[in-house]
Amino acid sequence: MKQCLLFLLTFASVYANAQSMSGKAPAASAQIVIYKTKANYSKNVPVLLSADQKLVMSYPAKSDININGAFTYPTKLPKGYLLDNRGINANTVFLDLTYEEYFKMEKIDPLILATHILDKQPFLQMYSCGNRMDHTNLVEDMKILIKKNKLKDCKCTVSQP
Repeated sequence: MKQCLLFLLTFASVYANAQSMSGKAPAASAQIVIYKTKANYSKNVPVLLSADQKLVMSYPAKSDININGAFTYPTKLPKGYLLDNRGINANTVFLDLTYEEYFKMEKIDPLILATHILDKQPFLQMYSCGNRMDHTNLVEDMKILIKKNKLKDCKCTVSQP
């Protein structure tokens, strides 16, 4: 019974994580994630690792990174911050593959993707700033939040010196 429950919980967790990284665009109820990375990974594909950082648990479908001919890059914000447009979290890493290279791949395999990880600790800072649905002009609102040094009002999910 315990094994069955453990399996169901694991499956539910993986499914939920896969859902957070997939889809045509962030859902209206998606969380606002603002972040900074150690290097410029804005053109690199994000994937979700397991908590022990050994397995690629979730990765985008090609249709998730190119919508109507446009790649779903993060939106640039002031002071080097980025607004997530993919559904990342603290367990996200970036591949050494750009969106364009990933989009051209014939077969996407999580075991192969694991060999393309650039940095297992890519984030300097990450904030969860509420719900996208609460903003009529999300990008402008986040620019103002950053310019007024109000990120401290958001939930900090990653902070490295």
